Amino acid sequence: STSAAIALLLAKATSEIYPQEVLENLQRVGLSPFPFREVDRPESVPVSLPLTEASVPDIHLGWDFDEYWFKGLAGLFDVDKGDTIDLGKIVATRDINVSETADYQSDGRRELWNSGSYGHWATSHDHGSYPRVDDYPFYYSYHAFFSAAGQLLKSLPVVRRTGGYWEDHANPWHEWFSRHLLTRCDGRWLADRRDPTPLTRRDWVTERERKDWLWNVRAEDFFDCITRQTSLSDSLCVAGSWLDRDNYSVETIRVNSALVNREGATSLATAMRTREHSYNCRLPGFKDSDEELTQPPFELFGWIVDHDSGDRRLDVFDPHAREIHYPPLEIGNSFITLLNLTPDLEKARWHQGNGREPFLRSETWSEEKKWQRGEREEAFRHGVRLCASIKLLKQLCVTTEKDLIIEVQISRREEHSRDSAHGYLEPSHKVFIFSSDGVLKNGPASYQLG
Repeated sequence: STSAAIALLLAKATSEIYPQEVLENLQRVGLSPFPFREVDRPESVPVSLPLTEASVPDIHLGWDFDEYWFKGLAGLFDVDKGDTIDLGKIVATRDINVSETADYQSDGRRELWNSGSYGHWATSHDHGSYPRVDDYPFYYSYHAFFSAAGQLLKSLPVVRRTGGYWEDHANPWHEWFSRHLLTRCDGRWLADRRDPTPLTRRDWVTERERKDWLWNVRAEDFFDCITRQTSLSDSLCVAGSWLDRDNYSVETIRVNSALVNREGATSLATAMRTREHSYNCRLPGFKDSDEELTQPPFELFGWIVDHDSGDRRLDVFDPHAREIHYPPLEIGNSFITLLNLTPDLEKARWHQGNGREPFLRSETWSEEKKWQRGEREEAFRHGVRLCASIKLLKQLCVTTEKDLIIEVQISRREEHSRDSAHGYLEPSHKVFIFSSDGVLKNGPASYQLG
């Protein structure tokens, strides 16, 4: 399917590269010739496969392939798991020429690959995961698995379960197959979206004296997090989560914001400032019906979209991607339309109309590295951040007739030191209110911006 997609991209660039018949065949690769078989219950009796071979070869498949690879494939077509595994073994010997004489296919290169130069246990994998290095058993098991999947696809309909909590994805085959592809579906690498690590850092990073640093979070630190730790001039950070470190000192900053009715903004901010635990109140995201308030005067609406990063799929092995959070932060579609914003290809910068000045900037960065065997894993700088110009935020507040409430949390810890004995330390937090006149308030303190 991936090879066919590449071939079609080549055909799109050079129209005469393939005959029409070949093009039509390429377009059918990975598509079922049957409609979905709808099943209105969570489980059903699987059917047996009519295997044509007289005997099934007694070969070894890779670790966990039976339970975590073939089981899901069998469920996709509602066929017997054992028959599906047997089909994979037949394909391995018939089509991939795996020897039938040995129950376990050893690989003499495994010891080299599992040495420090390739990472800690580079060939190990379990629960349906991929190894960093494919040894011979994984290699032929993987190809036999997908060859079996292709045979099932062209001979049986995909099952789609409907009607209750067991409701399947709209396209179960596509959802299943996409788990084995790259993270992005637009033909670009995850690494293409990785931003440089921000140059502007918190002041404490350059301070050598850090007595009581864990508890010495000052009021100006919160203001710094949303006004100076930004990537646009004259802007505020309106959402984000990022980690900074220096030696054993590690600081995590979290920022979130939402639109609040002007009459109830001060009361809500006071309630959030005085709550016992920082996690007792959470500002809603875009279309987060569980957290939004719709009863006047305490109206509270989310506008930030924080996508579930989920499984990075094969990009987890790309050293240039560094396991960044993807998709990055953005704002809801209705607010993009309301503010006349147009994103660039990577949704990193948004402009208004045909203007060149960015009004919104979304970043995702990481300095993660692959730890070698025997090394001690340490925290690394990484994060996501969404910054909006003061001009845009004033327009947002005027257009929606709302104020913007912004919460900032700062967590600190010391790694590998006696201070770690203090255990979990509650994050420090402050709540700001930004209004349409460009004033940012924090309780009695206020700042004129823009």
